[in-house]
Amino acid sequence: MSRLTKEDRQEVYEAVAEYILVARERFDEPTLFRPDVISFKLSGVTAGYFQYKRKIGRILKFSPHYLLADKQDMLEQTVPHEVAHLVVFDLYESDTIGNRGNGWSRKKRNVKAHGHEWQQVMRVFGKNPNVTHTYDTSHLNHKKPYIYNCGCMEHRMSPTMHNRIQKEVFSRRCRTCRIPLTFSHKEVGIIT
Repeated sequence: MSRLTKEDRQEVYEAVAEYILVARERFDEPTLFRPDVISFKLSGVTAGYFQYKRKIGRILKFSPHYLLADKQDMLEQTVPHEVAHLVVFDLYESDTIGNRGNGWSRKKRNVKAHGHEWQQVMRVFGKNPNVTHTYDTSHLNHKKPYIYNCGCMEHRMSPTMHNRIQKEVFSRRCRTCRIPLTFSHKEVGIIT
């Protein structure tokens, strides 16, 4: 696969800026929701990631692999997903104080990563609040060789999680269909 071009990065910057404008207008916060860093150094199965580091600030990370593989979906789903995390952080978790006359609770508190607040922001963006992506991850050298099944899909488990499930210390259900996972097989040729 080729490398990200300056134009690819620019499209992500512009998409981030558009969603930030929507959030600023909706929440009447003209100065909030600024990412300090936008990085394209994310690897593995994760397509995007929001992170706050005290010395660096708000960081949006995007996978160059998935951006090149399906740019349109990344711009329409992953970018707003991660910007929504940034918005929720500024509204509910940071020390930033803004206009409280917008009808939203501004008490500093911990919120769930994909909880009610995040889902509301995704709806403000006009997006379904999907938690996971559907990009092809077959190119990865999976460190999760244990395959489990439910009623709707295949799930990969690490050796640690597999052992916990087998010892009945831990049980897992599919987040989509809510059916308990059952062990299918171990993939051969995968390094654990």
